[in-house]
Amino acid sequence: MQTTHEVLTIHPTARGPAVFTGGAPMPGEAVAKPVPDEQRLSELHRQQGEAYAELHDAQAEHQTNREEEKGIVDISVSAAQVVAAKARATAKEIQIFIDNAIKNRADTSDEEWFRHHFPDAKDDYRSEFKCSFVDGASQSVHGRLVVTEFNLHFADSAADVKHSLPFHQVANVRLEGLSPGVLHVYTVDCKLYRFTSFKRTPYHDTFDETAEAEALTWIDHCWRKASDVPNPTATYYSGATGDSRG
Repeated sequence: MQTTHEVLTIHPTARGPAVFTGGAPMPGEAVAKPVPDEQRLSELHRQQGEAYAELHDAQAEHQTNREEEKGIVDISVSAAQVVAAKARATAKEIQIFIDNAIKNRADTSDEEWFRHHFPDAKDDYRSEFKCSFVDGASQSVHGRLVVTEFNLHFADSAADVKHSLPFHQVANVRLEGLSPGVLHVYTVDCKLYRFTSFKRTPYHDTFDETAEAEALTWIDHCWRKASDVPNPTATYYSGATGDSRG
């Protein structure tokens, strides 16, 4: 890893991503929150814990009522049965989620779209977002940004504009500007990919305030897992501080 005192300057280009001179911003701390799938699973486990605690209380109340007055037993048993059913339903929901959401969504239209547009991609699909790519001439192209195990992919619906960014070539990823912000991806070869106007695809849970924040969470986790951060082949501005808005 190298550092420079040269301030980052963005230069327009006719097509494709913008380019920059100077050092890329130094990465900040990792996004602390789990990816949305893990957040959803954690929330389901919390609900399951509450359901079983409620079941325990109902069973204890039933036992007390049986000891105190025979006429209350039928009501208490009914309440305990209802709570037990709730606990079982929550447990079943967790298993369904694990089966359908944590595993690769090979049968979803979203992943099918990705595989169709990027047939050579072999790594595991993670998530995707509808958004716009802002090229070096500040022109926006609407399409989809796909996060995979080792790469970041963008394509418009007609596949006239396609970009694939291996995470090991990324110097930094962060949101910049006023909320919800523009996602900036700086590469080691001094290219700047900008994405804006994010929208979640239908299956997404809404744990983050914005789709931009959710996209950053996914990308930051996959990027740091797939490569060294800071990137040892990148040149960073020595005075810059990172901001992942985690």
